[in-house]
Amino acid sequence: MNRITLIFSLLFSGALFAQNGLDFDGINDYVSTTSGGPSGTANRTVECWIKTSTNIATQQVLIDWGTMSPNGSRFTLNVIYNGKLRIEVGGNGFHGTTNIADGNWHHVAVTYNHTATTKFILYIDGAIEATGNTTVAVNTSASGGFQIGRRNDAINYFDGIIDEVRVWNVVRTQSEIQAAMNSEFCAIPAGLVAYYKFNEGVAGGTNTGITTAINAVGSNNGTLSGFALSGSNSNWVGGKSLTSGSTTPGNTSITACDSYTANTGAVWTTSGNYVDTISSATGCDSIVNIALTINQSSTGSLTTTACNKYVSPSGSNVWTTSGTYTDVLTNAVGCDSVLTINLTVNTVDTSVLQNGIVLTSWATGATYQWLDCGNGYAPVAGATSQTFTPTANGSYAVRLDKNGCVDTSACYTVTGVGISEEPENFFAVYPNPTQGEFVIRPIQTIEQGTLNIFSVTGELVFETVLEGSTEVRLNMNLTKGLYFIQVANNKGLQIEPLIIQ
Repeated sequence: MNRITLIFSLLFSGALFAQNGLDFDGINDYVSTTSGGPSGTANRTVECWIKTSTNIATQQVLIDWGTMSPNGSRFTLNVIYNGKLRIEVGGNGFHGTTNIADGNWHHVAVTYNHTATTKFILYIDGAIEATGNTTVAVNTSASGGFQIGRRNDAINYFDGIIDEVRVWNVVRTQSEIQAAMNSEFCAIPAGLVAYYKFNEGVAGGTNTGITTAINAVGSNNGTLSGFALSGSNSNWVGGKSLTSGSTTPGNTSITACDSYTANTGAVWTTSGNYVDTISSATGCDSIVNIALTINQSSTGSLTTTACNKYVSPSGSNVWTTSGTYTDVLTNAVGCDSVLTINLTVNTVDTSVLQNGIVLTSWATGATYQWLDCGNGYAPVAGATSQTFTPTANGSYAVRLDKNGCVDTSACYTVTGVGISEEPENFFAVYPNPTQGEFVIRPIQTIEQGTLNIFSVTGELVFETVLEGSTEVRLNMNLTKGLYFIQVANNKGLQIEPLIIQ
């Protein structure tokens, strides 16, 4: 895995938003918040972009807050009378003369200056549309939150698209409104108390899980109600095309392994100073100066041998069979160090064949030491052959040393030592162990019998018929390992191990 370390002098969100707007269906779509804008007689400015082609004779609300009573506690910007922009305070207000329900985008705004003689100014597309006063005094309630797209008594729903809702606690001048209406804010200006860009969602897509309109100023986010949130209506849609603002360039130090992919999609593979563009939490471009350090991953190889199992250098892997493996470590500069391991795993077969009182280790070519389990695993003097015949009853095991691996078998109980009734052997094998040439010599007269030799897996590798007490000499090309010689006649059955070295 490649590692990337970033040290930011500015913090940016990873959320990326398009310049969207919000389409209201005029039936039941609206956005609500827990608190509203300036209250009482405080100065204010309200502005937004709208697009509608619905010519109406009744009120359609853009932005509303406060309460229905007492009179004058509700502040409402709306469209009325065949697309005329209107400001209303507690049921009383005035409107302009321009029809803005023409299917085009229009910027609308109202300012209220409590100390001025003419307190209200309506703006359309940055131009003064109308000025005047209301007969009902402004005394906006602080208890009612924003209602965007309807009035607070759940009537007069807006049919069209709303974008870039801004509420200020200051009176914006005409030049200020004109200068800012065609661009988004990244750094929040003084006096801006609510700012809903409506940039969430995918325009015209399925946005059923996106029911929050983010307030770029603070925590007073809006909650969407009634929206279908799918398709080209009653959903997040394409908004007014605005100029994206940019924050002051930030400085970032980034350390990456092998390469770094910038937000713009550029891939850088060498250390140096670069410039990248990042979208901030408010959906604006942020220019970032990046001091980039590229460190390199490394590779290596290791050839090693282990007994029974091998734990990789990283500690993440345990291998029990020979093979070629890969382990990933971290090198001195914090990048991946890929280690190829050529591994040989040696094992020791600790199985023991018990034939009466005779114990035979299945492992060939090892160093053997038989142990007395009942005497604290003490070595049995002189018992260093593959086959062991105890001289006393007890429990015995064998310790094996082969290919640098040392292991000990389980303990085997021997109980038949010294019992005179045990049948005598009627043949012997020598030399044993052997490299392939050996003699089977009768100890007693063998009349007619059979001679079979089996591998440890039970495979018959030799058979013949015995007559009388004939000595059998064999020179067999057998694979190294443990075999069993079986002689059966009228005296019974005798099995002896044969070790081929």
